[in-house]
Amino acid sequence: MINGDAAASLARLFTAGLLNDLLLLDIASNNINDITFSAICSAVVDNKEVLALEELWIGGCQVMNNGIIMLASLIRNGYLPRLTVLCADSGCGGKE
Repeated sequence: MINGDAAASLARLFTAGLLNDLLLLDIASNNINDITFSAICSAVVDNKEVLALEELWIGGCQVMNNGIIMLASLIRNGYLPRLTVLCADSGCGGKE
């Protein structure tokens, strides 16, 4: 399970550009809330690079309005041009 410290580390990896080629990010059913998810999204913006991410699984997390707004901003501003799968439904507990 990802906790706040792990989410902060994930954000640092995005800021450093070390996850730019990541194709799938499955953080579903983890202890991710609006604050930690927004920090991850902000790290993507800070990196100023387009991501290769094709699938994002966040179902079962506590990502609410602010987190979804941040995600929409990433998509709208071209940071996630290859994203084709987004699972934000509480019923998708991650990929098996």
